[in-house]
Amino acid sequence: MKLFDELVGRTIISAHNNDDVLTLTLEDGTVCELYHERDFCANVAINNINGDFADLVGKPLTVAKEEDVTDELGAPYEYAESYTWTRYTLATADHSVSITWLGESNGYHSEDVYFRVVPASK
Repeated sequence: MKLFDELVGRTIISAHNNDDVLTLTLEDGTVCELYHERDFCANVAINNINGDFADLVGKPLTVAKEEDVTDELGAPYEYAESYTWTRYTLATADHSVSITWLGESNGYHSEDVYFRVVPASK
Protein backbone atom coordinates (compact mmCIF):
# COMPACT_ATOMS: atom_id res chain seq x y z
CA MET A 1 0.00 0.00 0.00
CA LYS A 2 1.67 3.20 -1.14
CA LEU A 3 -1.10 5.47 -2.40
CA PHE A 4 -3.50 7.40 -0.21
CA ASP A 5 -6.56 6.12 -2.08
CA GLU A 6 -5.55 2.56 -1.16
CA LEU A 7 -6.90 3.29 2.33
CA VAL A 8 -10.42 2.63 1.00
CA GLY A 9 -11.76 -0.49 2.70
CA ARG A 10 -9.30 -0.19 5.60
CA THR A 11 -10.32 0.68 9.16
CA ILE A 12 -8.69 3.38 11.28
CA ILE A 13 -8.28 2.50 14.95
CA SER A 14 -6.58 5.78 15.96
CA ALA A 15 -5.57 9.16 14.53
CA HIS A 16 -3.16 11.71 15.97
CA ASN A 17 -2.03 15.14 14.77
CA ASN A 18 1.32 16.02 16.30
CA ASP A 19 3.56 18.83 15.00
CA ASP A 20 1.98 18.73 11.55
CA VAL A 21 2.42 15.00 11.16
CA LEU A 22 -0.93 13.28 10.88
CA THR A 23 -0.62 9.66 11.99
CA LEU A 24 -3.28 7.05 11.24
CA THR A 25 -3.09 3.57 12.75
CA LEU A 26 -5.01 0.88 10.88
CA GLU A 27 -6.72 -2.28 12.13
CA ASP A 28 -3.71 -4.51 11.34
CA GLY A 29 -1.20 -2.22 13.08
CA THR A 30 -0.05 -0.49 9.89
CA VAL A 31 0.86 3.15 10.54
CA CYS A 32 0.30 5.79 7.85
CA GLU A 33 1.67 9.32 8.03
CA LEU A 34 0.90 12.52 6.17
CA TYR A 35 3.80 14.94 6.61
CA HIS A 36 6.27 17.28 4.93
CA GLU A 37 10.03 16.99 5.24
CA ARG A 38 11.12 20.32 6.71
CA ASP A 39 13.05 22.66 4.45
CA PHE A 40 14.30 26.09 5.50
CA CYS A 41 12.77 27.69 2.38
CA ALA A 42 9.36 26.01 2.54
CA ASN A 43 6.61 25.74 5.11
CA VAL A 44 3.96 23.05 4.76
CA ALA A 45 1.46 22.63 7.56
CA ILE A 46 -2.09 21.59 8.32
CA ASN A 47 -4.26 24.67 7.85
CA ASN A 48 -7.64 23.18 8.76
CA ILE A 49 -9.27 19.94 9.88
CA ASN A 50 -12.99 19.74 9.24
CA GLY A 51 -14.66 16.86 11.07
CA ASP A 52 -13.76 14.57 13.95
CA PHE A 53 -11.47 11.56 13.51
CA ALA A 54 -13.30 9.83 16.37
CA ASP A 55 -16.29 9.49 14.01
CA LEU A 56 -14.17 7.42 11.59
CA VAL A 57 -12.61 5.02 14.11
CA GLY A 58 -13.71 1.42 13.83
CA LYS A 59 -15.57 1.77 10.52
CA PRO A 60 -14.28 0.87 7.04
CA LEU A 61 -13.27 3.84 4.91
CA THR A 62 -15.37 4.36 1.79
CA VAL A 63 -13.41 7.41 0.60
CA ALA A 64 -9.70 8.28 0.76
CA LYS A 65 -9.03 11.12 -1.63
CA GLU A 66 -6.19 13.57 -2.23
CA GLU A 67 -6.83 16.68 -4.30
CA ASP A 68 -5.09 19.93 -5.19
CA VAL A 69 -7.49 22.71 -4.23
CA THR A 70 -5.18 25.63 -5.02
CA ASP A 71 -7.50 27.04 -7.68
CA GLU A 72 -10.47 26.76 -5.32
CA LEU A 73 -8.83 28.44 -2.30
CA GLY A 74 -6.52 30.96 -3.99
CA ALA A 75 -3.70 32.94 -2.40
CA PRO A 76 -3.44 32.64 1.39
CA TYR A 77 -2.54 36.34 1.54
CA GLU A 78 -1.99 39.15 -0.94
CA TYR A 79 1.73 38.79 -1.63
CA ALA A 80 2.21 35.02 -1.47
CA GLU A 81 5.16 33.98 -3.69
CA SER A 82 4.31 30.33 -4.26
CA TYR A 83 1.69 28.20 -2.54
CA THR A 84 -0.17 24.92 -2.85
CA TRP A 85 -3.36 23.90 -1.06
CA THR A 86 -3.84 20.12 -0.74
CA ARG A 87 -6.96 18.53 0.74
CA TYR A 88 -7.20 14.96 2.00
CA THR A 89 -10.66 13.54 2.60
CA LEU A 90 -11.42 10.39 4.57
CA ALA A 91 -14.97 9.11 4.92
CA THR A 92 -16.98 6.18 6.19
CA ALA A 93 -20.57 5.44 5.23
CA ASP A 94 -21.82 8.13 7.62
CA HIS A 95 -19.00 10.58 8.50
CA SER A 96 -16.12 12.41 6.84
CA VAL A 97 -13.02 14.37 7.78
CA SER A 98 -11.13 16.71 5.49
CA ILE A 99 -7.60 17.88 6.20
CA THR A 100 -6.40 20.93 4.28
CA TRP A 101 -2.67 21.59 4.09
CA LEU A 102 -1.03 24.81 2.94
CA GLY A 103 2.43 24.66 1.40
CA GLU A 104 4.35 27.91 0.89
CA SER A 105 7.81 28.53 -0.52
CA ASN A 106 9.90 30.86 -2.60
CA GLY A 107 8.89 28.80 -5.64
CA TYR A 108 12.04 26.67 -5.74
CA HIS A 109 11.20 24.15 -3.02
CA SER A 110 8.62 21.43 -2.55
CA GLU A 111 5.21 22.38 -1.19
CA ASP A 112 4.06 18.77 -1.25
CA VAL A 113 2.56 16.68 1.50
CA TYR A 114 4.02 13.18 1.64
CA PHE A 115 2.25 9.92 2.47
CA ARG A 116 4.31 7.20 4.14
CA VAL A 117 3.25 3.70 5.17
CA VAL A 118 5.00 1.76 7.93
CA PRO A 119 3.83 -1.87 7.74
CA ALA A 120 2.76 -3.59 10.93
CA SER A 121 5.48 -5.52 12.77
CA LYS A 122 4.93 -9.23 12.60
